[in-house]
Amino acid sequence: MECEFLEIIVTASAMVTAFATAGLALFGIKQLKTLKNQVKIQADQLKIQGEREKKWHTVAACERYSSDPILHDVTKSIWKKSNNGSDYTGYTDLDHDIIQTLDYLDSLAVGIEQDIYDEVIIKDNLKEVVYKAVKVFIKGEPGNLAGRDWITGKALCTKEEYPFLSRLYNKWFND
Repeated sequence: MECEFLEIIVTASAMVTAFATAGLALFGIKQLKTLKNQVKIQADQLKIQGEREKKWHTVAACERYSSDPILHDVTKSIWKKSNNGSDYTGYTDLDHDIIQTLDYLDSLAVGIEQDIYDEVIIKDNLKEVVYKAVKVFIKGEPGNLAGRDWITGKALCTKEEYPFLSRLYNKWFND
């Protein structure tokens, strides 16, 4: 009888242990699902924050084109030497101001290709600048922008020297 009583206690204790283990397993599964949802929510929030930061960095890069003192002096010099942006025939070779301008625009194009900058923001802010810089300095073509004509001499550099800017131009313009 005592043996039977011990068997019942052992069996009962094994069942309690089994139920407790199953309960803990179910609780653990529920906790893992909750944790998975929390991680997903945090990942989504980080993605949104990253996109927001990307946009702010892009806006800052666009503003730099007109607010940076060095770039301002460079573009002002080009403006003056080209008779207020209308005659680029005086340029027979690349000069430092043109190189610096094209380098900056090329760096923005690199940022777009590498998904560092938001392309839409750059296009909204600098589409005309990219258009005219490539037409004048890389293609050597006369043109018109916003009712203002310009003439050029020859191309001062090649698309191979500014591959990112050239690809960006081809992507944005069909001419």
